[in-house]
Amino acid sequence: MENDVNLNELDPSEILEPSSLETYEEALELIWQQLLRLNSNLFVLDKLLDFPGDLFLGPGKQTFLALAEINLFENSLLTISKLTTDTNKDSLSLPRFKNCVRKKVRQKYLTAFCQLLRDNKFSKTTKTSWEKVKNIRNSFIAHLAVDENLQPKILGHPRVSFQEVKLVTTELNRLFDTLCFGHKRLTLPLDYDPSVQHPPGVDSRPDVEYILDLIAQDSYFFKMPEESQYWDIEKQKLSPEMIGILNKYRRKSGKPEV
Repeated sequence: MENDVNLNELDPSEILEPSSLETYEEALELIWQQLLRLNSNLFVLDKLLDFPGDLFLGPGKQTFLALAEINLFENSLLTISKLTTDTNKDSLSLPRFKNCVRKKVRQKYLTAFCQLLRDNKFSKTTKTSWEKVKNIRNSFIAHLAVDENLQPKILGHPRVSFQEVKLVTTELNRLFDTLCFGHKRLTLPLDYDPSVQHPPGVDSRPDVEYILDLIAQDSYFFKMPEESQYWDIEKQKLSPEMIGILNKYRRKSGKPEV
């Protein structure tokens, strides 16, 4: 039966009406570019948030990292807002694109496509996060609603966590993947995508990790075992967690553990 076919194994040209293919490809390209940026933002932000700047830079030299984190996060919220809750009649959100695709699916595949959408529908939690993102976009990023931003606790101004943003992005990726049918697209650059296999001996670290490793290796904290004459004394002051972090970065650079 046609309805039992796996649409993820078919090319869009087989599933959609021929007259809609050009419009479909153009819209898909626009959304893909947004998702590529969103996933790249979150990938880099994850690396920055995981970097122990207090140990390798100190409290007075982290302005750049702090600005990068804030701007990556806010840009991610803007992108999510564009892709989910933008209701401007000329805008292209992912839900709107989904509905347009549904109207262009060949009749013989329509039942299978609707089932595919049901299997990949957004969770209630994700839709709640959309509204949080929209609220922050409207009252803080795109505009500055003074009362809300001065008194967030009193007004119950909703916040959205990095974890929520990542979960929302995962569901957006899943729907996009569904709408690609058998013509999938990566939503991370090749040098960021963990599924990409690198030749043996090639440094496979993404650029952001490479840069952060250089920052760590240039720090006094990293060089203490070799350069501090009081290393034996200073080592006693370090917690097991700090020693573990130091050893992690020393291993990455080929230095012996301490």
